[in-house]
Amino acid sequence: MTPILYTGPDCAPCESARQWLVDRGVQFEERSVADPKTRRELLAITGKTTVPVLELSNGDLLVGWNPRAWALRLDATEAAA
Repeated sequence: MTPILYTGPDCAPCESARQWLVDRGVQFEERSVADPKTRRELLAITGKTTVPVLELSNGDLLVGWNPRAWALRLDATEAAA
């Protein structure tokens, strides 16, 4: 499964997260909570609509932009693959 980045409009942390993933060469799918279907999807998996959220290929969720935490989890997920 390709990681999914949930973002929102006019969200500076979302822009930072997107650029960070691009800079790391991570292939990902982006979904915006501006779309009602995506908003409901995110609410179903996290219980809230806080963005950014990165859903990793193993199903783990990274909620909120924290580059250090994202790097640790992404590195661990890639190592386990």
